[in-house]
Amino acid sequence: METRNPFLTILGAPKRIDVRPNIEPICIYCKAKLPSKNKEHLFNACWGGMHMSSKLICDKCNAAFSRIDGCFQPFTDWIMNAHGFSGSRSKRIPEIDMESHVVSPFGQVVLSGPKIDISTDAKGTQKIKVVAKTKSELRHVLLDGKLEDLIDRKLTPTDREHLLKAVSEAKTKQCPQDPIKTQVIIDLQSQYRAAAHTILKVLKMYESNLWCDTSTEQLRRFAILGSADFKSFAVNVEPPMSVESLAKKYFNYRINSVEIYWSHCERKVFGILTLLGRIKRALVISETWQGPNAIMVVGESVHTGASIYLHK
Repeated sequence: METRNPFLTILGAPKRIDVRPNIEPICIYCKAKLPSKNKEHLFNACWGGMHMSSKLICDKCNAAFSRIDGCFQPFTDWIMNAHGFSGSRSKRIPEIDMESHVVSPFGQVVLSGPKIDISTDAKGTQKIKVVAKTKSELRHVLLDGKLEDLIDRKLTPTDREHLLKAVSEAKTKQCPQDPIKTQVIIDLQSQYRAAAHTILKVLKMYESNLWCDTSTEQLRRFAILGSADFKSFAVNVEPPMSVESLAKKYFNYRINSVEIYWSHCERKVFGILTLLGRIKRALVISETWQGPNAIMVVGESVHTGASIYLHK
């Protein structure tokens, strides 16, 4: 028996909404008058976001976020690589650089480049070992000058004959199928700042009061200045609905979304940023909520003409 997903039961199929709603033309952070000269993405272009507005943030405040634009890249690059798509600013699908290999689009592991190992035995005979992606690359490394630079002499005709024979007899070896180790830096402070910034932009665009309320002042200061520890806002929540189910069913994970939960019993408002249907960061937006329970979900599909989907 098929189990019905409560999120899809409540929300139903995503509904497109106006991507250019009328919003108050002042900056989220400094209250400067807008429109700004440069438009701001609702969801960052690094994540595949496309919709922009000049009525969210001023140019001066926007510059403060340029330093944290790539903070989710260790996660988004892998998802885009596996599914074969890119962010909005680049048409190139991300490749993952490892120590000795490169993960090319759709998760194909290949050598990061030709590797040459030259050793000399006790008799002074040089032994050359080359690992390359293809025989064509192997031939290029051995015969087009690179080897001559390394051994510091010109190849003789006999040398070239031996090398051509070695290339023709070279054996193909599969890249390792075992997990390849890598190291990345995870900057949680910047990630939660970026999450707070995105949540505030969504609130300003689709909920007219909370973004500028005194109860969200500390969150705004954290987003723009990073003046507090992210742990003051980060929270582990179990939402009653699963955006991941929606992302998988309708968008094959190619969607970014923000969920806002107004909780009467907790007297708090929570926000959850979900990138590419999988990467989640949840924060406390307000700790003084006294109204009824409510839910708002705003999602933008990746690379489909800035289609915005909303449920309240």
